[in-house]
Amino acid sequence: MNARRRFLAGLSGTVAIAAAPPVLTRPRPRDIILLRFREMRLPDAHQLPLATRHLLSAGTHFATASSASLTSFDDDLVIRSGKYPHQFGQLGLMPSPWTSHVAPPPRLLDETFRSLGFGYTRFEDGVPIAAPQQLDDSPSGMLSEVVITKHPGEARSAALARADAWLDRSIARAAWKRRARPLVVVIASDFTGSGEGWNNRGLDLIVAPPPGVATLPAGSSASSIDVMPTLLDWVHAGAAADSLPGRSLLRSTAGGRSVENAPLYMSRDFAGVGRFAPVRAMRTARHVIARRLPASGGIGRRWDDIQLFDLERDPACLTDVSADPAYGGTVAALARRLDRWRRATQDPWISATV
Repeated sequence: MNARRRFLAGLSGTVAIAAAPPVLTRPRPRDIILLRFREMRLPDAHQLPLATRHLLSAGTHFATASSASLTSFDDDLVIRSGKYPHQFGQLGLMPSPWTSHVAPPPRLLDETFRSLGFGYTRFEDGVPIAAPQQLDDSPSGMLSEVVITKHPGEARSAALARADAWLDRSIARAAWKRRARPLVVVIASDFTGSGEGWNNRGLDLIVAPPPGVATLPAGSSASSIDVMPTLLDWVHAGAAADSLPGRSLLRSTAGGRSVENAPLYMSRDFAGVGRFAPVRAMRTARHVIARRLPASGGIGRRWDDIQLFDLERDPACLTDVSADPAYGGTVAALARRLDRWRRATQDPWISATV
């Protein structure tokens, strides 16, 4: 009798366990750290402070990365919108003089990720500028945008130390909250002395995903236009990423393809506050072609101010060879390629030159 009771008791326990509803676990939030250095480039890895070096140790440094713009003001908006400068519309304090041809301004980083359910915080030199309540409880994850500016006369090591102190606190907090390792994207740019920027390589771009997530190879073409699609790809917002002109630098959407020596495009509408001087440019492995658009007058006016630079013979882009008959075919082919990109990105001034 006692044996039978024990058997039935065990059976009832088994049935109870089998009938219990499954425990639903919420996917772990996908956090992002976007670390941006202004007016400086990064030193070699062994010269980085400890927390920064540890976080980026497994990251991919895209060696040929460049800016998609020709000014530091524009590059800030390129990174935060995922659009080229000629796609900004009436954004900021520099409206285009041709308002009838301007599109609405794009959504920026904070608005985009908040619409996806993310918490968002922005730090300028370690000081919080925008920090929503209960950031760590955001179900989708959180995006921390950290902007470190190297001030005039300041040593680069001091700016790196400020970033390192913030990262050290952030990593410790994430570990305490038992959050998964974030995707870290680091951008360091210095436009000082870049002139027109035709030979612009004043950009360090590093993507450091968590273990098990691959990036494209370091030799792949990359620019600041690819930052926003990379962040959106990480949080599985594929439709939003596909709507942007750049591409993700994570391997998940690139199908494992290394896109080396692909052309890199640059755009500018303003050379400074109130100075409307639009330019469209493209850089290949061998050449840079730049097209200046009319800075005044009717939008229908023809304008053919094209410059061509041979990077192999003139890496500093000091000598325009567009009038050299030996480059006639190159100019025509690259100009057509540049115009196709302008159409694809809905350049509002396309009718001025095409």
